[in-house]
Amino acid sequence: MTNEMLEAALRYAKKGYEVFPLRKLSKVPATPNGYLDASAVQEVVRAWWKDNPEYGIGLRIPEGMVVVDLDTDGEVSLKAYGRVLTDTAKSKSNRGHHYFYHLPEGFAKDTKKRKVGYLPDVDILVNGYVVAPPTTHYVSGKPYQWEVELEDRNIEEAPLWVWMSLEEEAKHDEWANDEHFIERIPVG
Repeated sequence: MTNEMLEAALRYAKKGYEVFPLRKLSKVPATPNGYLDASAVQEVVRAWWKDNPEYGIGLRIPEGMVVVDLDTDGEVSLKAYGRVLTDTAKSKSNRGHHYFYHLPEGFAKDTKKRKVGYLPDVDILVNGYVVAPPTTHYVSGKPYQWEVELEDRNIEEAPLWVWMSLEEEAKHDEWANDEHFIERIPVG
């Protein structure tokens, strides 16, 4: 009998993606430090899944990459706000899709803010992690699947609105900590 999760985790690691185990039928990491323990070292990956073939796969979002996470009505929200996603590497979950994009060259490397709830059912994720195929979804019992495989040749640059939303938040954070900005906020 083959260990499907181990084989998939090793394929991600071979491509240079850092992975870590998720508890069975859960998005919860099975390692002490969560996604911070992620590794692309084959021996480490093999040890995690060897005795725990039921573990799912967490994929650490690499620096320079962004994932747009659409849930049930995410496409409706994008359309309502005039946002369009371009073709790129894409996985399907029980409730939606993960779109994987590169951030443009020179984009602020210190962007650490995930934009959860950017729009209804639309999250913009940097840093952190996502659940990777073929992990079994914890509610539906169906596996996550690739619709467009996670290969460098399939990953496009993020649409302008995606990376601008991350940049705007970074600027907003700078302003929020600026004494002169705070002094200009009206009282009341």
